[in-house]
Order: sequence, then C-alpha cells, then structure tokens
Amino acid sequence: MADRAALRWAMAHERPCPKCTEHVALTRRTVTDGVTRLELDVCRACRGVWLDWDELGPAKALSALLQHPIVAAVPVRDERAGVCPACDPSHALRRIPVGAFGIDRCPGCEGLWFDGGELGPMLTDQGFEALLKALRANP
Repeated sequence: MADRAALRWAMAHERPCPKCTEHVALTRRTVTDGVTRLELDVCRACRGVWLDWDELGPAKALSALLQHPIVAAVPVRDERAGVCPACDPSHALRRIPVGAFGIDRCPGCEGLWFDGGELGPMLTDQGFEALLKALRANP
C-alpha cells in the first residue's frame, strides 16, 4: 500500500509531467456530475492524465468524464519511459500492456499515467475490465 505521508506531501507540491522532456507542470482539472467529483492531473503539452491509486474507481463511476475533452482525445502512443510525478522522481514508471495501449504504473505509490487519449478507452466497460485484469496480473 502507498505511503500516505508521501502522498500528502506530493499533493501539496507541483507535479511535473512524467513524459514531457521540458518541465511542464500537471494542471488540476475538476470534473463532476453533481454527485462524484474528481481532480484530474493533466499535462497541457502532451494531454496525458495522472490518476492517484485511489482515483481509478471514481473515474470509472463518473459518467461526465467520458465527455471531457481531455479524456475524449485521440489516443497518442508514447513509448517513452517516465518517472512518478507523485511520490518520488527516482521511481521509474512500469509499462503494463492493456490491449493496444500501454498504461504506466508507479511501483511506489501505484498511481497510473495514461498517455494522451488513453484514459477514455480504459473507462468503457470492456476497457476497464481489461485494465483491472492487467493491473492484477502485474502487481
């Protein structure tokens, strides 16, 4: 399980994009449907999305998220390695294959990085099931 003190520290500090070569800070975007509220960390340059370990369930439950322009973007395949923007920059993200995509996961805090356009397909029923299966197979 993730170290909660490290996560609280990370939430209070600017998070860099794990993929962009230039220093680009992730921007917090709020998405809500009136019941569920989710803070997305989005890179304005590559349009990737970071979800903390406890945000995946709410992301799936939030129907308004599928219509969000960041989530509805055309998928961009990015094979570059990245580092965790949340817990420790020495943690290299591990690529987990999920269908045609490769989702990046931090081995420390278990956060997930979705390259631009990858989150939308993962929130469909079929995509979400494939994502959960891949995450269970790659602890």
